[in-house]
Amino acid sequence: MQNSSSAGFDFPWPQKGDQLVSATGGHVLNAWFSGRTDLIAHIEGYKRAADLIWQQIESEPRAAGIDFLVFPMVFLYRHYVELCLKDIIAAGIYLEMGNGFYPATHNLGDLWKSAREYLERIEPGGSDETLASMTEMIAQLDQLDPGSFTFRYPISKKLLPTLPQNGGLNLALFHEGMEKMMSFFDGCECMLSEYKRNLGSD
Repeated sequence: MQNSSSAGFDFPWPQKGDQLVSATGGHVLNAWFSGRTDLIAHIEGYKRAADLIWQQIESEPRAAGIDFLVFPMVFLYRHYVELCLKDIIAAGIYLEMGNGFYPATHNLGDLWKSAREYLERIEPGGSDETLASMTEMIAQLDQLDPGSFTFRYPISKKLLPTLPQNGGLNLALFHEGMEKMMSFFDGCECMLSEYKRNLGSD
């Protein structure tokens, strides 16, 4: 295959010696990894990326390519939820056992069941109504994308369509629900951080 210059076009083309992975130069666009082993940076990163996609869709739905951007947006928000649940579980284990880790599963239903149990034990006076509402929304998200596969690939490992033909998703309604879950997770993070600080000061 000819490169772009020899073919008479002017656009980027792979060349021998190109560098894809580097952290040299101290450039303002260098991203730096903190080396942290908790999930905070990943949670924030996936949420911010999804928020940016939503802002673009909301401002110009058709010009933004809503039928294309639905896939990364929903995947990023779903992964954000998954990481938040795992963070709650890790915090719960830390508070009860002195170390914290999270399960490897992508099953939102199982993760929420475990996270809810920790929240109820750590903060027994919490709102049952709020937890019930979260249970409903997590179940809907889990039904939409049961294994973190639906919005990454058009077919499953069994070669079946991951989404129904001619189906649709109201992204405004989806984002509204996500904002409510974000507020809940932010509240959980503040509460659990306070408990961990108190445990560390004892």
